[in-house]
Amino acid sequence: MSVQIAPAQPGEEEVAERLVLESFPQLFTLLMGSRSTATKLAVLTNLRRCRQDPTAGIVLARVGADAVGVVAYETPAEPSAPLRSRVTALRPLGVLGALRFIVLGRLIITVATPPEHGVYMRNAAIDPAHRGGGIAYALVIEGERMAARAGYQSSTVLVAAPNVPSHRLVAKLGYTEVDRIRRWWRGVLLGEGTFVVYRKAFGDAPGGQDEEGSQ
Repeated sequence: MSVQIAPAQPGEEEVAERLVLESFPQLFTLLMGSRSTATKLAVLTNLRRCRQDPTAGIVLARVGADAVGVVAYETPAEPSAPLRSRVTALRPLGVLGALRFIVLGRLIITVATPPEHGVYMRNAAIDPAHRGGGIAYALVIEGERMAARAGYQSSTVLVAAPNVPSHRLVAKLGYTEVDRIRRWWRGVLLGEGTFVVYRKAFGDAPGGQDEEGSQ
């Protein structure tokens, strides 16, 4: 069955967050402890819904009716959600759980800041049963196209140093290394203390505004 790559539609934010949650279980167990998958998913979906447009920048891969992959981009100009909304989103964790999420999140969640007219491509997550088939490649290309059509000029991605398959993917997509970020606490807690920052200007092959999709 063929893979369909398309922007997420309103109401599909939970579908996207489920893929992210399932792809990074160690991270979310550290942030939210042994709480149920339903509770963790509710928190992530609530946080996404705090945004002005919850599905903006999200690209989904589907096989039939099933979502099997996701990637999302963010922009420097995206306004922060109101504090009250974010606190409410964490309510399923309780007071101590919310404090844990906030404190550990500041220590271990690592992001890269794109240039003023660029985007930060993140949250690439593929269902394990569908990895190795070019879905991540197609998702990133579609994300680049969407960002380029919206007037952005480049994409920045962040890859943990030990993640060899992702380094190969971004090289194939035409990204080049521009920096390295070190997070000592994340290295202690998750074994990923160094991240490589990659960047690509749109229009540079492969990908970009004129590249043909591969899915």
